[in-house]
Amino acid sequence: MYDAGSDQSWGRYLEVAPQSCEIERVAFNPSNSKPSLYATQQDRVKAKAIGMGRTNTTLLASNFDGAARVADNSTCNNYGDWFLPSKDELNEAFRQLSHSRTGLQLTPIGGFDRGYYWTSSDYNGSTAWTQYFADGQQFDRVQTLSANKQPPARPFRVRPMRAFKTGQVSTGSIPPPEKQVTKTITITCGRTTVSGKPGIECNGITEGFTAGETFIAYVKFPGQTEYTPGSARPEADAKGSFYWSRKTGKKAYVYFRSSDDTVKSNFVIIPAL
Repeated sequence: MYDAGSDQSWGRYLEVAPQSCEIERVAFNPSNSKPSLYATQQDRVKAKAIGMGRTNTTLLASNFDGAARVADNSTCNNYGDWFLPSKDELNEAFRQLSHSRTGLQLTPIGGFDRGYYWTSSDYNGSTAWTQYFADGQQFDRVQTLSANKQPPARPFRVRPMRAFKTGQVSTGSIPPPEKQVTKTITITCGRTTVSGKPGIECNGITEGFTAGETFIAYVKFPGQTEYTPGSARPEADAKGSFYWSRKTGKKAYVYFRSSDDTVKSNFVIIPAL
């Protein structure tokens, strides 16, 4: 969205979070507390500049709940370095992204609403700077407001921003969650001979298990009411497959369980000879 032209102490580029990560109906400071944020008026003026959003956000979020803390806590797109933009940073977003808006629609780029967005720049301790995205004007608004008092009571919004330097993707990226692997056991069974005697065999295919993990065959014969675990413990090979067999000429009902008893296979009926 914004390029300072060279690396600065705060970074070089500014990136606005997508519309899906926007938060609405948030107050700048929902409490009645008014902590002293700046030692001098000069510090308050500096807080409006490009490059001050991160510093402002850290200061505000450590003093009270509200817009800055909401932005600071954002994990949008698995990044953890979002902040509430300063007055000049948000104005730059308006300048760059509000072109060609039609009527009451969102901005074509960025999806900004026509209403008010908080900045991280305090005005006088009781009000703070906002950007009105209908026309780009900036106003100081009462910090405890989360929406306009007059109809249609448009909510006050927060659009996080992040900064980074040349060649840098993020200073606080959050690793994406590990993909959950579903463990499965699938068996196909039939007739065979075991040591020259009638027998049954099962070939197992597994997913999510590591080589060497063992499985337990449960078998039931006609007239029995419960399945009995077998003594043999076939192991998964490097491809997740295993093989099992036993002597019997009877009709058999078979299924397998993982050794930790958390995963169960399909059931197979093997007819008698």
